[in-house]
Amino acid sequence: MELLQLKYLCTAARLENFSRAARHHNIPQSAISKTILQLERELGVQLFIRTGNRVKLSEAGRAFCREVQRALDILNEAADHAKAGSGSCAGHVRVLLSAHRDEVLSLLAAFRRENPAVSLHVATAPEPGERYELSVTPRAYAPGGAMRELRGEEIMLLVPANHRLAMADRIALAELQGERLVALSDPALAPLLARLPQRPAVTCNDLHSLATYVAEGSGVALVAGLSPQSAREQGLALIHLRDSAGRYPTCISYAEEPSPAARAILALLTARLGKSGK
Repeated sequence: MELLQLKYLCTAARLENFSRAARHHNIPQSAISKTILQLERELGVQLFIRTGNRVKLSEAGRAFCREVQRALDILNEAADHAKAGSGSCAGHVRVLLSAHRDEVLSLLAAFRRENPAVSLHVATAPEPGERYELSVTPRAYAPGGAMRELRGEEIMLLVPANHRLAMADRIALAELQGERLVALSDPALAPLLARLPQRPAVTCNDLHSLATYVAEGSGVALVAGLSPQSAREQGLALIHLRDSAGRYPTCISYAEEPSPAARAILALLTARLGKSGK
């Protein structure tokens, strides 16, 4: 087995499509297909279940790919530490970003200008099979690892841009009487949800899904950590609440031993976005 073969395997597993994996590596699809077949023959197991253009890891494939990705992560970290030892900041950092989006993107752009040898992959919603060195999320959805609280966010009402309340500057919870509600399954919001005129009609477990439900007309929602610009881009509007709704904690989570590049970004975001401390 060669290192490049293993990289092709993990990319195909993450994208669940050989053609997209080939485009990612700028090689012919036949090279990806041939690599996977060679690995399957060498191991004596079927790594992927093929259904039309889509592929999914088999049970054996998931077990193998999990360990391969772990090994690749260790190699990448070793390379980053070597570069850091020479005085340069380099490497590839994957970031999950579902809060403070505009601020974080601006800070990441500034970081890249100062550190051009660092490449970034930024996702605003979790991607299948992807691991993230840094995650800026509402605290309830931190993916694990070490964590630092950044700041408390104002809880606001999220509505479609054409909703009757969309032009209001500030509303009271009582004005939501008769509205269908979409809510996050989050204990931090439970006291506020208990004060609403009716129970939520839809619950979900992430901001991306919640915004999608609201945009599709399933109801209005209480949110924190979503920027006005992000809301507008999705055809939504944010409205302040007259009632004292408290503050919703957001945080940055990271691996126990982040790579040098991830550690540098972590220090920047913690210093610029709010209070630090695990």
